[in-house]
Amino acid sequence: MPGAFIQKDLSAVFKTADFAHAAIVDGVHVVNGIFEDQSQEVTTDDQRMVMVVEAQFICPTSAPIVPGSTIVIDGITYVAKTPDQDGTGVTTWMMKRVR
Repeated sequence: MPGAFIQKDLSAVFKTADFAHAAIVDGVHVVNGIFEDQSQEVTTDDQRMVMVVEAQFICPTSAPIVPGSTIVIDGITYVAKTPDQDGTGVTTWMMKRVR
């Protein structure tokens, strides 16, 4: 299977020395992952264009994150909302920033 080597050692993908971030989950666990805070244009029902910011945290599926977990990245607190597991041992969490 292509990319099977990644499943054996996900730590190579989530090195903070490269581009991953160390996140504090529920004030206890340190989880390395890839943080994205991208925006995209969305068309509303009344045909207006708005920009939506979607924070995501990509990490090992084994990370102790569940919906409702707090995740602190670079001093900013988020709440884990929806997971998207891709079947390779990696999960993308959609997050909401706590204001």
